[in-house]
Amino acid sequence: MTGILWLEGVLCGLFLLVGLGANLALSPAGPPARRTDEGRGPSRWGLRLFPVLLTLSGAGAVITGASFLEMLTGGGWSVWLAWPAVTILVCAVVILIPHSLGGGGHRFLRGLLWPLALAVSPVWLVVHLVSWPVVRLIGRKNSDNPFGWVSQAQAPAEAGDEVVAQAREMARQLADFPEKTVKEVMVPRIDVFCLDTEAPRREVVEAVTQRGHSRVPVYSGTIDDIRGILFVKELLILDMGRGDEPIPESFLHEPIFVPETKLIGKLLADFQATKNQIAVVVDEYGGTAGIVTLEDILEEIVGEISDEFDDDEELIHELEDGAFLVDARCDIEEVNEAVGCALPDEDYESLGGFIIAELGHIPKPGETVEYGGHRLEVVEATPRRIRTVRLTPLPEAEENDED
Repeated sequence: MTGILWLEGVLCGLFLLVGLGANLALSPAGPPARRTDEGRGPSRWGLRLFPVLLTLSGAGAVITGASFLEMLTGGGWSVWLAWPAVTILVCAVVILIPHSLGGGGHRFLRGLLWPLALAVSPVWLVVHLVSWPVVRLIGRKNSDNPFGWVSQAQAPAEAGDEVVAQAREMARQLADFPEKTVKEVMVPRIDVFCLDTEAPRREVVEAVTQRGHSRVPVYSGTIDDIRGILFVKELLILDMGRGDEPIPESFLHEPIFVPETKLIGKLLADFQATKNQIAVVVDEYGGTAGIVTLEDILEEIVGEISDEFDDDEELIHELEDGAFLVDARCDIEEVNEAVGCALPDEDYESLGGFIIAELGHIPKPGETVEYGGHRLEVVEATPRRIRTVRLTPLPEAEENDED
């Protein structure tokens, strides 16, 4: 009897280990998912056979474990405790622990358990034959993998490269974050949407409705004299029966002024401490250089954040002839990555700023600059700024690329 008792215990332990290994091998970060994505080895069969191995090992652990406890306690009423106790143990070891650990770092499991998976392949064939008529009966196309839930393990692997690329980009942004200044992330003065303190209420409501901003700077006379920040949601309680009157000063919140050279990490801490989400950026002379919001800072880490009010505008468009139409506000580093040129980005924040510095004046449409194997042609401009630029690879640069 003692020998049988020990045999039951050992078998239960083995079943638990096999189930644990099979579930770890099937987890999203595990070897089967990676190898299936890479197309190496018999991973496709592994995704079919490992669920069978997992199911059989779990059932075997429950049966042998319950039998072990029953023999250990001498039977009787304790047998009613054996089954639920072992079931809980199996769920914890075979399901919950692998789910918490994930599949990373368990490359040896697949090779270790592969012979056992092959041994249960006849069971998989039986399951497949039984499931086929049932699936046909309910009118759905039969899948190569009857254990449909396992396909969830493949989804992260298919998007693995994209996730890794995003993680690397975020890590790069975090590395640069401590050194970035407000000037690098702010909305420049010329693009700031703001309101005059004397604007009638009706015009204010119409303007903020069209723009979709939640907080708007309000100035008196010129944009260099910002008097406060208007919270658009507070307009709901405004008496629109007096629509020709300006917004009361009591609706304006005290603005925060920060210099262009302030580090965005420190500004983020200030935002958290004061519970503000917008600040007015001033230059060395005290004039308004732009505004910076909490969203602008967060986008430096996680990338572009869009909401229902944002237009899905692209700053860089590739044309059929191989040229690129670029918004002059676009960051030079972004232009270099998208177009494949090597414009200097140490002294300039935007493509328009680089062109103005090269020419020494604000150009008119049609003026060009050649740099780094590309011709930069001003397509659209105003007396104050460049709006659109066309980047065309020079023939010499194209020939060098081919060589």
